[in-house]
Amino acid sequence: MQYGPKIVTSGLITHLDVADKKSYAGSGATIWRDLSGRNEHYTLYNSPTFANNFGGELRFDGVGAYARRRSSNINTLLQGSFSIEIWMRSYTGTFGTNHNGRFVSVANDAGTGSDGDGSRGTDNDNTYFNIVNQNASSYLSLNGWTGTYCSESSVTYLNTDKYYQVVFTVDVVGGGVYQNYYLNGNSRAFLSWSRSPFSGNNNITLAMHSAGALDDPLSNVKVAFAIFKFYSRVLSVAEIRQNFNANRARFGL
Repeated sequence: MQYGPKIVTSGLITHLDVADKKSYAGSGATIWRDLSGRNEHYTLYNSPTFANNFGGELRFDGVGAYARRRSSNINTLLQGSFSIEIWMRSYTGTFGTNHNGRFVSVANDAGTGSDGDGSRGTDNDNTYFNIVNQNASSYLSLNGWTGTYCSESSVTYLNTDKYYQVVFTVDVVGGGVYQNYYLNGNSRAFLSWSRSPFSGNNNITLAMHSAGALDDPLSNVKVAFAIFKFYSRVLSVAEIRQNFNANRARFGL
């Protein structure tokens, strides 16, 4: 299915697209398959539901449905710079009542899952894309733990039911980790802090907290995903906009 310019393929490690039968076989499927040829498939848990809207989307209920990937390749890739791109929307007019729901969460499996100050940091929510509900309005922020300190970017309010391309890049340079956050091809926030890159056995989770991260039902988010991509490098602004233009017609943008 082609809607515009071709997507960026350099460094593409994972490409999931509900609209492609090779990626999502249909209602009841438990695997969201990778189209990149790298076999980085995601397992679907607790039955997210398929809908035909916008060429196809997976709806996560904000209660228990999520997708997760664990692999030795992911462990290696997360030690360096990377980019994650998601296309998502609210399918009910709200992202749920949870104040701390994750769209994307990345953490070490060895994390304790504790919210105590002493356990945050390396093994708990190393980096995650955070959704917060405030005064009935949903907004996005980019967060990262460093020991007991949580760095948080500026927020962006969302128009519910509209699709968004959300990209965050993680650039590992020396002892620093530098993140940028983009919405529909435009830079929204920059976040940096000093900490070690990812190590150990990691996992990437969609629609709730990662294994090893804060184990709290408030982490779940009610959201529809259509596309997920993982790149083994930092995408440029031009490349992020190329991917946006490649799919914007599909999502009426």
